[in-house]
Amino acid sequence: MNFKIIAFSFYSFFISGCRSFSSIVLQRSFFFNDNNPLAYTKSAFFLLLYMFFIAFTSKVLYQ
Repeated sequence: MNFKIIAFSFYSFFISGCRSFSSIVLQRSFFFNDNNPLAYTKSAFFLLLYMFFIAFTSKVLYQ
């Protein structure tokens, strides 16, 4: 039980960091590099990675 609380606090901290990082990536790709198609794919890849991480950690924490 104590381990789950520690894991959840670390998970929420990591998710907030990932969210700010993905918003920075999205802003940079969508507002500053309009002619660069690689930036769109990079931001989409980071968002996909973020969603997979959310799904995996929620499955681990709440099983």
